[in-house]
Amino acid sequence: MTAPELISNLSEVIESSLKSGLKFIVTSGLGYEDCLKALEISDYKFIYPSLGIAPYDLEGYEEVLSLIEKERKRIVAIG
Repeated sequence: MTAPELISNLSEVIESSLKSGLKFIVTSGLGYEDCLKALEISDYKFIYPSLGIAPYDLEGYEEVLSLIEKERKRIVAIG
């Protein structure tokens, strides 16, 4: 849900998801900026964040690890 084409229509995507019967959504963040977006999106009660880094792109990994530590009670998966 952090992709630009989804972010720009986030309310429509969420409404459509709920209408289709989804009860929960896991949104993934990959890299620091993306993880921040995932955390922001997870402010909706039925959306849960997954945070991680790609092994081929370790830039900012320390910031991601800090986010994981800080938000560990909200995060449902780490990758």
